[in-house]
Amino acid sequence: MRASKRILALHKKKTELRLAILDDDPEAIAYVKPFVDMTDGVKLIYSTTNPEEMLQYVKANELHILLLDMEMPKMGGMELLPQLKYLKETNPQIAKLQVIICTAHQKFAVDSFKHKVADYLTKPITFDRYLEAIHEVKQRFLPAGLHTLDTDNECLTIVLPRGEIKKIPYREIIYVEAMYSNTQVWLDSDRYFEVKEKFYKFLPRLPKSNFVRVHRSYAISLAHFRGLNNGGIQLHGTDTLVKYARRGGYELFDNWLAENVVRGNLIDKRKNNNLNEQK
Repeated sequence: MRASKRILALHKKKTELRLAILDDDPEAIAYVKPFVDMTDGVKLIYSTTNPEEMLQYVKANELHILLLDMEMPKMGGMELLPQLKYLKETNPQIAKLQVIICTAHQKFAVDSFKHKVADYLTKPITFDRYLEAIHEVKQRFLPAGLHTLDTDNECLTIVLPRGEIKKIPYREIIYVEAMYSNTQVWLDSDRYFEVKEKFYKFLPRLPKSNFVRVHRSYAISLAHFRGLNNGGIQLHGTDTLVKYARRGGYELFDNWLAENVVRGNLIDKRKNNNLNEQK
């Protein structure tokens, strides 16, 4: 038992994401700190009101997540982003650094995403919105094929409005979709259960060996995967094309495709024979 606890503690330390905060307002930093303290798998290791100090820290330390303010007197966030990009290319310790913008204004959004920031939060930041952004970032650090250990449960249990309990075998779930504050669990083209839980909170309930996130708002069952085209992902059991974020950082699905899909062309010999007969 003690050995198991030591292994779990070591694993937790190894997988803990290191987070820093840069904001010229000390009160803004103090406001966000409790959010970080309440987040599993994330540790606040540095905060400052000075952009130059943050750059010096990033140059010499390992860092996974940076909460970045945009409007600062000495150096704005838009000035800092290109420098962070250069440091990511030269410092292996921050090669996968994810930047989450935290600002009171929307005006920087378009230009920020050109620098491939992970998310854009507007102040005052709610805990749920912060948690959603952190969850998105966590997905980018999970190694291929390894989320968390699957449970022994083979069914998703849902309590219906009148208290009835419904068990849905995971093999019957084709995909799940975010719908505002709820999550829709699709069983075919027409039938779905609506779960009163936000998408990012619901995802950990699914077996990670069978389901993978492919878009900000979608996760699919790999067992139902049928094909992929420019319109989206085709799945057995539904006519719906599921959106696929090709540049969304969902590496688990990209790696699964690389390991399980081969390139080729369809050759229809019947069509060739018909052409020869016409000649």
